[in-house]
Amino acid sequence: MAIPEVYSQIAQRMIEGLMTHSQLADYFGFLGLEGYQKCHLYHYFEENNNYKCIANYYLKHHNKLLLDMPFNNPKVIPED
Repeated sequence: MAIPEVYSQIAQRMIEGLMTHSQLADYFGFLGLEGYQKCHLYHYFEENNNYKCIANYYLKHHNKLLLDMPFNNPKVIPED
């Protein structure tokens, strides 16, 4: 596996984590559980920062942008 693909897969997993924490923060906010909501917002912001750090690292060291890879929406919140 080539280096760009490795970084793209790492970024893909990080984006899925971002989406999970965002959905859970919304869900707990809807349920009125502010403590859990704040916890997931904290994790969302931390993972966003880590994603930006890895994207910046890749840009600085390889002089390229991360490849876009398809990712799955985790859909943590039940629809019914």
